[in-house]
Amino acid sequence: MRNLPLFVVCTLALGLASPVFAEKAPPKLKMIGVMQAELGEELSAETWKALKAADRCANSDKTWLNAMRSEQQTGLDSLYEMMAAPVTCWQNAEKKAGKAGEQMGAVGVYVTAQKHYVQTMRAYVWALQAKALGDQLSGCKRFRLAIKESADSVSASEGLLDLFSSVESKTIAGQLTQNILGMGTTITDTYASVKCD
Repeated sequence: MRNLPLFVVCTLALGLASPVFAEKAPPKLKMIGVMQAELGEELSAETWKALKAADRCANSDKTWLNAMRSEQQTGLDSLYEMMAAPVTCWQNAEKKAGKAGEQMGAVGVYVTAQKHYVQTMRAYVWALQAKALGDQLSGCKRFRLAIKESADSVSASEGLLDLFSSVESKTIAGQLTQNILGMGTTITDTYASVKCD
C-alpha cells in the first residue's frame, strides 16, 4: 500500500510532463495542403504562419464566391463590403509569405496572385456600382482602376502553373490563372460597353 501513492505521483508527473515533451504535429491545411506538401517537411515557424494565413483566406473565400452566384442575388453594395475582408486577409497572407522568404517557394507566388485576383474582383464590383447608378465619370475611373488591377493579376500569375509539380497543385494554380484571365476579359468587355472617352 505504501507504494501506491508513489505510483500515483509518478503517473501524474509523467502525464503532466508529456505535453511538454510531445512533438507538436504540423497544422492540417484545409485548402492548400496539397501545395504545402511540395515545400518539404522541414518548414520554419514563419513559413507555417504564412501557410496557415493563406489557408484561412482560401477557406473564407468560399463566402464571397458563394455570394456571387446569380441565385444568391447579392446586391453590389453588399458584395463590395463583403470583399473588404478577403482583400485584407490576402494582403496579410502575402506579408507573412514575404517574412517566410524563399521557403514559401511557389506557394508564395500563388498567394500574391490570389491577392491581386481578389483585389481585381473588388475593384470590378466597385466599377459596376457606378455603372448601375449611371455615373459615367466615376464608372470610367473605376473601370480603369479595375483594368490596372487585372493587369497586375496577370503579371503575378505568369508562370505560376510551371512552379508546381503535383497534379493537384497544378489544378489549383491553373484554376486561379484561368480566373484571372477570364476576369480580365470580363472587365475589358464591360469597360468597352461603358463607352468611356
